[in-house]
Amino acid sequence: MLHSAINQAVVLGEARPYNVAIIAPNPALKQKRYHINAAIEEAKQHLPDYAKISAWLFADEPFSIANQQLSAIGMMVAYVYHTPPPKIPLNTKHRE
Repeated sequence: MLHSAINQAVVLGEARPYNVAIIAPNPALKQKRYHINAAIEEAKQHLPDYAKISAWLFADEPFSIANQQLSAIGMMVAYVYHTPPPKIPLNTKHRE
């Protein structure tokens, strides 16, 4: 998903009935929740059901090498998010 509201995102949910995104928003944006919801709804129009995001959360900080969430080549470090996605009711749009 490429959208000006989202700087970085990771989607969790493999082998689960839903997907949860952890999103580092564009820090320059006002009304971040509104713009991220709009970006996700727009993306859903082009995704198959199994790939759609059911809920999302703000990342505590952008993913980086310094906080050990990215590898030296910019890939997400798998062990950072090795736990199952949080159990969020499917009608939840976001959580801070």
